Amino acid sequence: MAAVGGTNVLEFRTEEDIRVHRLPISPRRKQELEAHLFLVFTGIKRRAQEIEARKVKGFRQNLGLLHRLREMVPHGAEILSSERSLEGFGRLLHEAWAAKKALEAGVSSDEIDRLYAMGLEAGAWGGKLLGAGGGGFLLFCAPPDVHARLAATFRGHHQISVKIDAPGVEVVFAQ
Repeated sequence: MAAVGGTNVLEFRTEEDIRVHRLPISPRRKQELEAHLFLVFTGIKRRAQEIEARKVKGFRQNLGLLHRLREMVPHGAEILSSERSLEGFGRLLHEAWAAKKALEAGVSSDEIDRLYAMGLEAGAWGGKLLGAGGGGFLLFCAPPDVHARLAATFRGHHQISVKIDAPGVEVVFAQ
């Protein structure tokens, strides 16, 4: 998705047929979203492909969860492309994170759960671990006036400012 950039909805038709649909988000709404997102590195590194392989293996028994995750997509897209409060988006991220954790035990850990709970206690509406799970970055959605409290809560953890880049990754050749 870094190569595509922007804010998109992915439509998985088959393994080979994946469509990318850009969400119609105004520049003002994009700035508002960026101001509500808080990204922190958990300090935990993992082998993502192993976690993904176990999730894929369990897809048949997790069809209900997968359908629930898929049902969240239009709701999230509607919130982002409207003028509605981003609190609903934060709550939706929380619900999606709970479903993702239920897909495979290795997606989370006691330490990740502890860090996530700290973010909620600091005032985030919700969030999720990015990527396959097991470590990496936690993304929180919180009112901008809560970000100082989040920053203090996660002092000692690498914090990254979120910027949504519409063009995506660009290859630059130095001569």
